[in-house]
Amino acid sequence: MPQNALSVEHAVDKLVNASKLVEQRPGLKPAEEARVIDAFNLMATGTGIGTGAKRRTVYLEFLQRVNSVLGRDKVVLCAAILGPSAVGRMKDRTRVELLHRMKE
Repeated sequence: MPQNALSVEHAVDKLVNASKLVEQRPGLKPAEEARVIDAFNLMATGTGIGTGAKRRTVYLEFLQRVNSVLGRDKVVLCAAILGPSAVGRMKDRTRVELLHRMKE
């Protein structure tokens, strides 16, 4: 069953709560760390081609905007907590609004 796209409010809540939790833990969970590594590899190498190329492009563009506006620490947070699937399911408007809400 496909998951629904996150709303801006839900995504912000998720990021805020996870950020507080990550600060209290000794680091990221292994799955979160793997998503962060994948995100930085994607940013370094580009999207490539093949299955899921459109979703990877959407995710890459989102990560690049986050990096240019908010910095690498927020890229880490978005990659670890949201990941490519959640970002890929978001509508463009939601991704844009999320970036602006994160700036606040």
